[in-house]
Amino acid sequence: MRLDIWYIALALLFLLAGEVFGEWMARSHDHSVALVHSHINVIGWASFALFGLIHRAFPALAGSVLALPQFVLAVASAVFFIGGMWVIWAAGDVFGAIAGAYGLMAATVLFIIMFFQRVVFAK
Repeated sequence: MRLDIWYIALALLFLLAGEVFGEWMARSHDHSVALVHSHINVIGWASFALFGLIHRAFPALAGSVLALPQFVLAVASAVFFIGGMWVIWAAGDVFGAIAGAYGLMAATVLFIIMFFQRVVFAK
């Protein structure tokens, strides 16, 4: 599975979603969900694009047993986090955002472990 391509493809979809969301806010003059919009762009577009580009620059990462679990955890956590940000705004419930945030931190730790194992300390 080409995780570099999947990360970049998802990043592009998040970018489009962030742009559409931003346009909706501008047209409605309702910026009360600006934090949701910004997290779609930062987590979805920027972070996923960087994960993909790092995978592309260092193909050895794909050989890690952690690569697929890290990808799945990152995607699921991004959805929970961004969706959870919306739920905070709509209903005041923070569970999804908290679960997503901790999942994203765990996915980042897995990525760091992969990078150090496969790149920094590679023979």
